[in-house]
Amino acid sequence: MENIQKLKEIRILLKTGQITYDEAKKMAKPYIDGANQKIKVISKRFKKAPSLISFTSFMR
Repeated sequence: MENIQKLKEIRILLKTGQITYDEAKKMAKPYIDGANQKIKVISKRFKKAPSLISFTSFMR
């Protein structure tokens, strides 16, 4: 849950113009990578293709 909160805060900062796109991408990378690792583990367990999160898709 904490990761989602941090990503939402980054999204707000980006949309209000307090940080640039590149800064937001650098700030969000560790959280998105962590979520994608969990997604991969879960998808292997259920033998499904993983639907990974990208920075662009999350910031929409």
